[in-house]
Amino acid sequence: MSHTRPTSFLHQVARHYAALPPQELCDYCFVFPNQRSGRFFLEELQHQFQTGYIMPAVTPLTEFVSELASDLRLTPSLQIASSIETLMALYKAYEEIFCEQAQSFDHFVYWANIIVNDFNEVDLALVDPRKLYTNLSDLHDIRSNYIDKELREDIKRIFGKAFSAINEDNGDTLWANHSSQEETDGEIKQRFLSLWQQLDTLYTRYHEQLGRQGLTTLGHLMREVADRITQQGVSSLRHRRYVMVGFAMLSASQMKIFKAMKQVANFWWDDASPLLKQDVDCNHAANLIKGLHAEFPEMHVDDIDPDFAARGQDIKMVAAPGNIAQAKQAFREIGKLIDSRSINPDNAINTAIVMPDETLFVPLINSVDRRITKINATLGYPLRNSSIVSLMHLVAIMHHKAGHDKQQETTFYREDVKNVLSHPIIKTVFVHDASVVNQEIDRQGLFNVPQSLFKGTGFEPLFVSAPQANEKEQATAYINQLREFATTVYKHINATHNSTEPSANEHDRPVMTLQSAFIIQYLDALRQVVGTIERYGVPVHDSTLFFLIDRLIGSYVVPFSGEPLQGLQIMGMLETRCLDFDNVVILSMNERVFPRRHTIGTFIPTFLRRAFFMPTPEQQEGLIAYHFYRLLSRASNIILIYDSSSQIMGSSEPSRFISQLQMVYGRTVTASAPQARLTTHNLPEISVKAGTMARDKYVGHRSEERIHYLSASSINGFITCPLKFYLHYLQGLRSEDPESDFMGPGTMGDIVHDILRECYFPNKVSCDVDARYLHDFRDHRLRQVAIRKINSIYLHLDEPHLDDSLSGESFIMLDSIITLARRAIDYDLDNILKNDDDYITVLECEQEHKIENLELNGVKFNFTFKPDRVDQIHSNNPALDNMLRMVDYKTGRDITTMKDMKDINGMFNIDLGYSKRCHGVMQLLLYCHAYQTAMKQTDAAIMPVIYKLSNIAETGAWLNGKQYVFGSPEFSTADKEFKEGLGDVVKQMMDPDNAYKQSPVKAQNCDYCAFIELCRRQKFRK
Repeated sequence: MSHTRPTSFLHQVARHYAALPPQELCDYCFVFPNQRSGRFFLEELQHQFQTGYIMPAVTPLTEFVSELASDLRLTPSLQIASSIETLMALYKAYEEIFCEQAQSFDHFVYWANIIVNDFNEVDLALVDPRKLYTNLSDLHDIRSNYIDKELREDIKRIFGKAFSAINEDNGDTLWANHSSQEETDGEIKQRFLSLWQQLDTLYTRYHEQLGRQGLTTLGHLMREVADRITQQGVSSLRHRRYVMVGFAMLSASQMKIFKAMKQVANFWWDDASPLLKQDVDCNHAANLIKGLHAEFPEMHVDDIDPDFAARGQDIKMVAAPGNIAQAKQAFREIGKLIDSRSINPDNAINTAIVMPDETLFVPLINSVDRRITKINATLGYPLRNSSIVSLMHLVAIMHHKAGHDKQQETTFYREDVKNVLSHPIIKTVFVHDASVVNQEIDRQGLFNVPQSLFKGTGFEPLFVSAPQANEKEQATAYINQLREFATTVYKHINATHNSTEPSANEHDRPVMTLQSAFIIQYLDALRQVVGTIERYGVPVHDSTLFFLIDRLIGSYVVPFSGEPLQGLQIMGMLETRCLDFDNVVILSMNERVFPRRHTIGTFIPTFLRRAFFMPTPEQQEGLIAYHFYRLLSRASNIILIYDSSSQIMGSSEPSRFISQLQMVYGRTVTASAPQARLTTHNLPEISVKAGTMARDKYVGHRSEERIHYLSASSINGFITCPLKFYLHYLQGLRSEDPESDFMGPGTMGDIVHDILRECYFPNKVSCDVDARYLHDFRDHRLRQVAIRKINSIYLHLDEPHLDDSLSGESFIMLDSIITLARRAIDYDLDNILKNDDDYITVLECEQEHKIENLELNGVKFNFTFKPDRVDQIHSNNPALDNMLRMVDYKTGRDITTMKDMKDINGMFNIDLGYSKRCHGVMQLLLYCHAYQTAMKQTDAAIMPVIYKLSNIAETGAWLNGKQYVFGSPEFSTADKEFKEGLGDVVKQMMDPDNAYKQSPVKAQNCDYCAFIELCRRQKFRK
């Protein structure tokens, strides 16, 4: 059996008034909760007429109140103040009252935000501020009899048990709970008390301040209109009849206005759904609307057939993990409705997607079914989510953490600067300047970036010092610089987007980009901030300045162009007021998301809010419940999607409204949880044939080209992962080293190496070092040399500041660096220079060698190396005397004992992993071979020694329990195996038929690879 869908609410209203004579209808004014519902009503009304008709006036409530103010001749004619203007006016009033005891604007502004909202609600609720803001010491005497008797009776009659907290006896109990919480911090309590005692005076002065500027608030205007229309009547109103359509919850001022207009107004309340008529304890929505019928005469609305509500609706509950999954699932459901012909994709006006959470907007827009040709988004896009605002947030954070150097120049924390420079706007509009500054920061290794570094760049205004003093002129000058920057960005975007001359035909002109619209709105916000500061003369600090800008920006929404009466509707819950749809999809149907638990930032305790009929969280939840059940009442297909992810804010459980539909109202809700389509994959294998690239690059050279050299690191890289070698060395792909806020291991190693180079090779020529010299250096010079190296390498200072005292992190690291360097010196004193006539001849330190056509097992290649130290020992110990050594300092955990390898070929076994292969020893053995070749001493024996500074006892290069000596008869077999094994590695590298493959999974070489996202090997490791 088919069930006919009920007639829409607005259609019923339009049908009723279309029957009136034309000359009568044109004298009507229809008042709606918002402008959108009025547009849909006019569309419905036009469909009722066969010929042309003079349409009645249609207006949203806010404009209706302004019209009433004009009709009732409220003087002077006042404009609604912006949010920032209300803050400024409140502070001026506060200064007038507290004089020299007044806090600065920067301290007061955070309280002001709450007070402004409270004052607006006080006006909407028609509360007498003198009675509300009673001295807290007398709060125990507060009763609901402070409410006017007539208003109290109205509230009780209209809302009944929905506001049963309003009674004569609840004051003492509530005050007892309240007072126990107030006895905590005496100073804060006293400050609050002093402010509270003056709030009624502040209320009066605040509105006087606004009035002098020709401004008012919406709440205050509503109060004045309510008072005036009650006194003056409706004889001066411009329309003969008024129709109030689709309201749900009225403030006291709205009720007073409606009550005064009973004789000239009709009232349409949309509660036709059985869900809104059933009297159950959880149905706050029914309680809200029920009393309004009794108070205000109701025009007839067709009740919805319970049979349709029970069996004519298809209600589905769908689980989807995450915002993107919700958005995609929404359009999967839309696609099914298109397939079943419930939706016409060319104009899906009968379908609405409702978003309680506006963060779903972008994923939703990116998931639209391609068959949907028209979309109308009623929410617009909040300015606070735009790129220009996100950039300014980063700028605000940067200025908040800014400091000063010794010359009192403003400096910015490097990470904050990097965040600003990497923002899409900066990288797009100022790409060259950003690149130059970034390179300079990296070149100098700056942690505190001076302001002067940005001079002459296009984004210099962002780095001009924000005002630190309470000077109005400084604040406005700074904002004007931000406006200059935003204007530059706007011009660049427009120049890029509108590269051609504008057409004379308006429809052919380029459409303004979303970014351009955002910047225009942002410039308008800045203009308002400047104008308000200048008008009120209130000085602000930098943090408050950014707070004011953020507050103003919060009210801006960039609307999307389009015809609201066409296409699939994407809207928030409040935009659905009075509207009905065949198909409804609601997202984020999660507990604590829908309904969202509203917290009210207020100075007014909850029990006083209830007593004075001011908004409470319970009322807000009831209002959302009404909109939810009303929206569902006439829909045939209802899809309720909730986020099943356990990581969402709030709860991953479905909303209580879904449970109520099932448990309380007996509706059939079909639950489903679409399974992700997972497919298993084998381990991805990537291999690249590079042909002769390696041979052409590293073997010989052409006279017209620069010579390229392999290094021990590059050969180690090839053994570890041939694919990484191909990407990094052959293709030249580089990844930036991750920056650290502190001294990293690499920097510490560089400092230790430089200290030891100065110790052992002070004049950069061959020299002899004995025990006496090392004792003197260690005991008298080591500390100062370490300080100089830290200042030079880490802090990037030049003479004459190299001897400056260290502070902060560098001072903390000083002792650790000295300890590492001292261990190398102590090792030589304890193990080599035991006698007075023992000494070490240091032949070189960190001298670069470049060898063309170095040969290994018949394979030739260009090779470069730079050993930390090459020396020759002169000792009374025959085992060491005249021994040539190749020394490498290691500050990490390098392995010096080849215990994990069965033989020397284990150095080339990739399956052992990077560390167990003794890559450090392999590097030294290659250095020994290369040094023999470079110095033409192929028969010389060289001892490779790793000074393991983290554990000096493990110093050496040990094979089978013996210190290795390259070129000695004892290790000739090992030398041969090494040369053959490494030669085979290089031969494989140069082979034109070789395929550069990934590292084996079990080798665990992927942990810190820069190409892991490209390779994806790590993602499949177990």
